[in-house]
Amino acid sequence: MATSESTLTGEKMAIFYGIYENNSVWAIDTVNKTTTQVITSGILTHNNSLAFDPTRDQLFCIGTGGIEYWASGTNTVQNVSGVSLGLTTSPDNAAFYNDALWYFEHDSNKLWKATLSYTGSGNTAVPSVSGVTSYQVLNMNHTSLFNTNTFGDISIDRGSGILYACTSRGRFYSIDLSDTVNTFSETAESLGDDRTVGLQLSFDEVNRVLYGTNYNTGDWYIVNVTNGDLIQVSGLVTTSSGLGFRDLGG
Repeated sequence: MATSESTLTGEKMAIFYGIYENNSVWAIDTVNKTTTQVITSGILTHNNSLAFDPTRDQLFCIGTGGIEYWASGTNTVQNVSGVSLGLTTSPDNAAFYNDALWYFEHDSNKLWKATLSYTGSGNTAVPSVSGVTSYQVLNMNHTSLFNTNTFGDISIDRGSGILYACTSRGRFYSIDLSDTVNTFSETAESLGDDRTVGLQLSFDEVNRVLYGTNYNTGDWYIVNVTNGDLIQVSGLVTTSSGLGFRDLGG
């Protein structure tokens, strides 16, 4: 993945949510290069696996203890009830798509879908997990040297239904969720055994652009979904105590 410095021309405002090691959550404006804290540390139990529902303005956080969610504009975090996810290890990846939370089981080719049902509407709607489904993604070869499926992050293009993933070692691939089992496609191979090159990913819901940020440096990039190349976002670096965000929710 080649890198160069640039910004998008004529880009509309894009807001993302990122979570630091101390569990604080921040809103990031990638156009004006500003950050605003929206959840203080100590409220969320987990500090990874964020997923954002742009329709209801709800941010989800998945961990071994279950799912928590925050409705934008409020000061509270609540638990999601319903069917248990049964996680024993944090997935370290998550995305929201079609009223469901999607995530890979840690270091496996098993992609999970947790379907949500709602009571009420808008950002005051109360979600619950109505069912979970798993898909064994074929041809991933996730146990081969350097290609372990550890994250990193995933993000889903809501327009196309394509899931994009960047592993902790920089492997970049896609899966078409209309045929989840059979559509694995590697775009860029792992960069050896360097686990500092993985990106936290999220789509900009306004411009349909995929962004990534590096946990070790806090640098931000625009990701070319066709070839995995990176364009660095000039003037945007987000860190706390020397480290970037653990995860992003778009």
